[in-house]
Amino acid sequence: MPVALVAAMVLLSGCSHPAAESNGALPENVPPAANASSAAGSGSSESANDNLALPAAVAQILSAAQRTGSVVERCECGAGSRLVEAHMVSRDLAQEPMEEAFKGIADRYPQIRRHEYGDGRVRVRDKQSRAGLLKVRVKEFLVIEDRPPQASLPALWQTPEVQAFMRKHHIRVARSLRAAGKVIRTSPTVIQTKNATVEQILDRMVDGHRTSSGRPLYHAWAYRECQSKAGTLIEIGIY
Repeated sequence: MPVALVAAMVLLSGCSHPAAESNGALPENVPPAANASSAAGSGSSESANDNLALPAAVAQILSAAQRTGSVVERCECGAGSRLVEAHMVSRDLAQEPMEEAFKGIADRYPQIRRHEYGDGRVRVRDKQSRAGLLKVRVKEFLVIEDRPPQASLPALWQTPEVQAFMRKHHIRVARSLRAAGKVIRTSPTVIQTKNATVEQILDRMVDGHRTSSGRPLYHAWAYRECQSKAGTLIEIGIY
């Protein structure tokens, strides 16, 4: 059946919600980037009051610049299939201008670098990260969602290409520490791609949620990983 027809049928019958995963790593309630002042991701510990985890700090910088982008970060593995914060950024770090803000991060963490990619997006990357999953190419992806973009992630995990790569490379999704909250409903958003990489799909998830005036509601996705004898533990958050 053609993809366009499938999308039309789903829109007529209501929004399609990907099945939730039992490990709780993909919460439905993800606050907008403007509120992303706590620790990054769904499986990380809370940051100290005077610091932000790297993804939350990057999201605030991009929000001030009205840009979107991504964070790729290597962390340490903690107990209970959770990630431990590796890069903390002071809340006092100036968010503008954007170049100065990112220079402040690089001065503290020389292995963290930024570059622009795609349509003016900003990538902040830890040189020690591997992130092979982001390069996996998915033949076809379609999701229609009326919740924040992170609610679309279970559908991405369930694609045959992603599942095969995770099995082959012993990749698991980190457990969540985020408390359950009220589910935020939005206008239905269609994310549809063909022959796109995982990172390209994540870009679409972020860019697909905008205000009526075209401003982004979310500003970054973050891929975080750690390696242990058991394999690779990952989490993906959207801010």
